[in-house]
Amino acid sequence: MNITIITPSYNAEKTIEKTILSILRQKDGNVQYIIIDGASTDKTLEIIYKYKKDIDIIISEKDKGIADAYNKGIALATGDLIVIIAADDQLINHALAKIINEYDGHSDIICGNVIDYNGERYIRRYSDANLKNLTFQTSLMHPATFIKREAYLKYGTYSLQYKCAIDRDLFLRFYKIGASFQIVDIDISFFKNGRGISTENPCKYAYPEDAQISIKNGTSIWIAKSYQYKAVVLYYISLFIKRFLKILHLSYYFNKRMVNKGYYVANDQINKFDLL
Repeated sequence: MNITIITPSYNAEKTIEKTILSILRQKDGNVQYIIIDGASTDKTLEIIYKYKKDIDIIISEKDKGIADAYNKGIALATGDLIVIIAADDQLINHALAKIINEYDGHSDIICGNVIDYNGERYIRRYSDANLKNLTFQTSLMHPATFIKREAYLKYGTYSLQYKCAIDRDLFLRFYKIGASFQIVDIDISFFKNGRGISTENPCKYAYPEDAQISIKNGTSIWIAKSYQYKAVVLYYISLFIKRFLKILHLSYYFNKRMVNKGYYVANDQINKFDLL
């Protein structure tokens, strides 16, 4: 089983070295590593070239956005499975070995979990085995997704139309066409929430794009818009609850309950991921 890892980057000098090291410590002869840089103007390329002997392909040129970078990497990939690990994420140690061990050998897409640090706690985000939920939301974790190279050739790559919901557009298209999915309970990648365009203001970009994608794939405008407004309401309710719990000093008990349910990772357990 050969795997290609693609890292898109642009002005990521503060984070990309940890990304690269998290991948190189798992890289062997069966792993191809590609970095697609969007002509960074900071020290990103200087850091990348420190490790050029261990990186199979490095490209740095202006692109048409993150989806374009994804597609450039896919076009150069030789692995049976392709995973995209962004320049501010980390590949959790031993993740590749676990995926190879669990992969059923035929599914077009295999999805695991991501560990998201939101500045206060570590949150485990699971990929949803109920694929029907893709009709209304991004229910699979793209930073923990491996896709067969043959599936990209068969079903197509990422659309340049969207800024945020690029992954959901591809997931839903694959699902509608009839691609096969395997969902596994494996922690694959780590990322820090709140820095990207999709997380800083989801009501402005991500949720409207979700509605557009739903409509494009056959959902009525009324239903798609109702899910968009529901997402907005839930977003602000969650912000209110977090502040309310903090004011009443109840966050500790809530967080402990979420740890017991497996949705939060206790700080003293995070060491097992060997984060850099």
